[in-house]
Amino acid sequence: MANSKGQLASFIAKYSPDIARQFRAARATLRRLFPRGHELVYDNYNALGCGFSPTLRSSDILVSVVAYPKWVTLFFFDGRRLNDPDELLQGSGVRVRSLRLQPFALITSVAVGRLLAQAINESKAELKAAPLLSTVVKSVSVMQRPRRPAGSKSSVEVQDVPVVPRPKRSRHIEYHGDGSVRGKGWTRDGKLDGYWEWFRLDGTRLRSGSFSLDRQVGEWTTYDRSGAVYKVTRMPGSGPPSRAKRKATPANKSLERSRDR
Repeated sequence: MANSKGQLASFIAKYSPDIARQFRAARATLRRLFPRGHELVYDNYNALGCGFSPTLRSSDILVSVVAYPKWVTLFFFDGRRLNDPDELLQGSGVRVRSLRLQPFALITSVAVGRLLAQAINESKAELKAAPLLSTVVKSVSVMQRPRRPAGSKSSVEVQDVPVVPRPKRSRHIEYHGDGSVRGKGWTRDGKLDGYWEWFRLDGTRLRSGSFSLDRQVGEWTTYDRSGAVYKVTRMPGSGPPSRAKRKATPANKSLERSRDR
């Protein structure tokens, strides 16, 4: 938790003082509304976001607050179902709706409070059963847009998007709940693409291999805690095995019959 707090503070510090202040205030508002659950932090290519979920799964996020160089936005991940008589919500997608906090005082308005209450009520039982609120850094993109405005009329205006897309090809890191590295590799359009390595909580390498847009391809190697090859698995439809595949010795055959660690 302490490590996550330190990381998040460093992410916020990249923004201008005004946007950093707004983001901290909006985040504090949401944290008061979510005494239980998980605050999932994504420091992605376009922006920094904190999503609030009853579980550690990003697919269960109910509401998130995202900081852009010039504004802060709330996202309601099932916003299409919310009653919005003041027509504050924007977006026409299947589920997600956004609310740019301009002016920022909107965060304390009755109308926004009602929207937040509706979003929370949708998962009231799940939140009640969740542990006390904790902060977890889920991912950090190595390549990122500048977090402060360029101050140029020709600068590109970033659009509000709930799950911030990464560039065509960028390095990406995922973390365990304790802040240690869980996996690192490449992404393309927000999907795992290219070579990846995955690690155990103790830091030893667990598995390595390649993805093609979230699909495992080629040969995947699993390692034991000493770093030795435990087994090599060829993914379906990946063609003939490479010559680099380890030799099937009696010792290796015996090892592969043991439990995968």
